[in-house]
Amino acid sequence: MFVSLLLQGRYCNATFGPVELPDAYICPSGFYCPDGTEYATQYPCPLGTFNNITGNVYPFINRL
Repeated sequence: MFVSLLLQGRYCNATFGPVELPDAYICPSGFYCPDGTEYATQYPCPLGTFNNITGNVYPFINRL
């Protein structure tokens, strides 16, 4: 698996099998993707916050 080669703000999509393009997927809004994120919804923003930016690395952007 290529998880250790991932760029921050991206995920490898290891949900359905081996990873072929480790940096092909940008983290969606409402989530954040630190190094090694394996799937898009792995790290949701904490309760009471929302990230409206794609490719985010940190869990805090906006408070609801």
